[in-house]
Amino acid sequence: MEDRFNREIIERKAESIRRASRPKTLGVLIVIFVGILIVMVGSLASYYYYTFQKQGTASEQNIRDNWSDVVVATVDLANSFGQVKTFADLSADTTGSFKEKLNTTTRSLRDVLYNFQDGNSYVFSGNSFISRLNSFLDDYLAYLRELQRVIDNGAAGTIKEISAVDELMKLGGKMNESYDNLLISDKNRVVQANLPRELFEMPNNVKVLIETNLLDQKKIEEADKAAIDAAVLVVTKFVQAYSDKDAEAMKIYLTPQAESEFRPALVLDNALEIKNFKAIDTRKLSETKIEIDGQIDKETPDGKTITEKRLFAMLKVGDKWLIDSWDTM
Repeated sequence: MEDRFNREIIERKAESIRRASRPKTLGVLIVIFVGILIVMVGSLASYYYYTFQKQGTASEQNIRDNWSDVVVATVDLANSFGQVKTFADLSADTTGSFKEKLNTTTRSLRDVLYNFQDGNSYVFSGNSFISRLNSFLDDYLAYLRELQRVIDNGAAGTIKEISAVDELMKLGGKMNESYDNLLISDKNRVVQANLPRELFEMPNNVKVLIETNLLDQKKIEEADKAAIDAAVLVVTKFVQAYSDKDAEAMKIYLTPQAESEFRPALVLDNALEIKNFKAIDTRKLSETKIEIDGQIDKETPDGKTITEKRLFAMLKVGDKWLIDSWDTM
């Protein structure tokens, strides 16, 4: 009886111990689970942080590399422009010329812009820096295209007023503003090399070259007009002497070669009365050669008017314009 009583006591104590140990075991399991969860979350966070950090660093380096291409191309362009002294230098289409460097720079910027606009390659492609970077390159290219157009028009002689560079000045200012905005937005100091200030001074310098070229053209045009007017006056006097049938006076306006070939008897015999003369077209071929298309109206004995067209080839001999030939057209 006593053994039975002792056994019951022992079983009750064992059961009590089992019940008491269950909450402790559960707590330990929960602690272990939470610990494992924290380790997993920490590991994932570290992985993604490392991955995005690495990707962001690679993206920034990619931008720096491409920006370096922009800087190098711009420095080359600015250095080339530094060799330009006249509009003729600006518009020269030769190896090593500014125009050649302008074309090279434009191609380089297009390549860089294409790379920058591939937004998927940049972790921070949606931020203001990338947006302003693209805007600046767009404005830079627009300026270069307009500069090319102005140079081509100037070389073709179609620029007659300085207002032809208004759009170039406008785009130059816009490019400058875009660049300032880009630098302000560059919080990470991705742009480590600045563009030369000569780029932003270029529009004003180009305007000066255009203004000088227009003044030079005006002087040339005035000189050409004065030369043509003098040549036309010589022909007019020659035709007047022809109308007067004055062979000696006609010879005064002929070059030595033309005078040696002049046959007054053949020219003046049966000459009709000259009623009118006018120069219908003129061409200055060089500093010593001018061509004049002349129209001479003559009247026949029966009162009819006939028109005779002649090409007067003029040569400058000393400081005088003389007729070298006056062939029928």
